[in-house]
Amino acid sequence: MDLQLKEKTALILGGSKGLGRGVADALAAEGVAVALVARGQEALDRAVSEITSRGGKAVGFAADLANWPSVEDAANAARKQLGAIDILLNNSGGPPPSGVAGVSAKVWEEQFHAMVLPFFRLTDLLLGDMRARKWGRILNVASISVVEPLAAIGVSNTLRSAIVGWAKTLATETARDGITVNTLLPGVIATEETLAEESFEAGLLEYPHYTRPQLWRGRAVPEILLSGNHAKIKAWRRAEAEAATRTRRPDLWERYRSRPAARTTTH
Repeated sequence: MDLQLKEKTALILGGSKGLGRGVADALAAEGVAVALVARGQEALDRAVSEITSRGGKAVGFAADLANWPSVEDAANAARKQLGAIDILLNNSGGPPPSGVAGVSAKVWEEQFHAMVLPFFRLTDLLLGDMRARKWGRILNVASISVVEPLAAIGVSNTLRSAIVGWAKTLATETARDGITVNTLLPGVIATEETLAEESFEAGLLEYPHYTRPQLWRGRAVPEILLSGNHAKIKAWRRAEAEAATRTRRPDLWERYRSRPAARTTTH
């Protein structure tokens, strides 16, 4: 596929793993020079090496979104090596699970500074070059929880919703300059971390949401998830979630079964 992006440049937050790495691989395959920003130097070096070994152009910079000077330095270094940035992927990790009642002001402030404010500041830093070139693409990674908040991640629900409001406003302000602003709302993405972590949905361990490719890191994506039959997919995912919960978390399974409204598909 030719997306007509050859010789463009991209800055990708969280570019060494997961969704960010997937975006980096896809853009590099289209001829985009990519600058990856992430906390871990080892993972960055590996990602850059793998992209360049396939003929792509990539550089990596270690930075922590909670430390703005490190992010600013990384962005400026990327501009120095690659030139003005055409494409920006704002992408961050999330806070620990929690509700919203009783969350301390310190936690709200820390998470805002780590998850939200860097998007605003980095975008402003790069926006001038995009406006001067009359072309830019800004992508923000939020979460499906901004559509339907999830009880277990209250802080994330709140702060990611702030990103959506900001992005929609920014899109209106920059459209005349040839700049588009879009927000991605992913669910659980299969990575090494999410395969090990416990994510919850309706009181059960959640089964990862796979889409493409059909083979991911040696794991075959179940055929039913590629079928397009949403009713069957929903029933299958529920059965898998129940099976995983029974096996891995008997305590959680017993609480789930004891709820008055609990309905199970397997026994």
